[in-house]
Amino acid sequence: MNSGSAETGNDIYVTSVVMALRETGGVGAKTFQSLLWVFGSPENVYDATIDDLIEIPQISQERAIKILESRVNIPVMSERIERLQEEGTSVVTFLDDGYPVKLRGLDDPPPILYYRGILPDDDSSSICVIGTTEATAEGIQAAVDISAILTTKGCRIISGLAKGIDTAAHIGALKNEGITHAVLGTGFHNIYPEENLTLSKQIAERGSLISEYKPDTFVSRGRLLSRNRIVVGLSDFAIVVELSPDSSGVQSAAEACDRQGKLLFYLLKGDEKKRGIKIPANAVAFETLEEIETILESSIGS
Repeated sequence: MNSGSAETGNDIYVTSVVMALRETGGVGAKTFQSLLWVFGSPENVYDATIDDLIEIPQISQERAIKILESRVNIPVMSERIERLQEEGTSVVTFLDDGYPVKLRGLDDPPPILYYRGILPDDDSSSICVIGTTEATAEGIQAAVDISAILTTKGCRIISGLAKGIDTAAHIGALKNEGITHAVLGTGFHNIYPEENLTLSKQIAERGSLISEYKPDTFVSRGRLLSRNRIVVGLSDFAIVVELSPDSSGVQSAAEACDRQGKLLFYLLKGDEKKRGIKIPANAVAFETLEEIETILESSIGS
């Protein structure tokens, strides 16, 4: 099971290097992978020259200078790790054994994850349950029921803490005394939506809050969409409970399923065409909650 964050002096140093590259060097997920491929370790990046760095296609001279200058922030990051641990936030990097195995296969795995609670167990079944933020009462009840069915079977529920279906999915797991994990598009100090602050604390007690963003990061549309690759990545397959005409977040999650080779199931209501709902092309439709057990058995052999 994944648990804990960097503890030894060497681990803290390496984590601090990754944080410096990510938070002050402006190194994103794909660039971080390129740096590892070229230099072998994050520490070696700081031994590179500007000319070395600009040989990597996505790195300009300006970015190269910013990356190298971020080295001065390593001690600051070490202090931040200690403060985070004091407030109950753990840190794991792509280089750590505790990093979720399911995320390692992504084209753009997050270089660093902040989390509160315990990360998803790599050996347990985790199912993504998502849907519109403009959920109907029927959709909310369906999400609660689906999460309850899945947790009864020992599955973990992965979702994004958004309004509507995501919230209902988390609540359904908790009401059934199950484990659920919320992947955020913000930092922990800026829970979004604000009304889910209490729910976020309950989730952390039974599962975890997870974010690739430092704690003081505010919400943005881009971050909300980007986190969907992690929601899907941590899951064995995904279930979409309800859609609205502008469910852009769900569409991005569907695209993530397609890229990652994950099955996507959709609870069909029957009036989608009338309401202008665009069902993802890679979705497999089902019509009743009684089919959930069959979906589970056929998808992961439970």
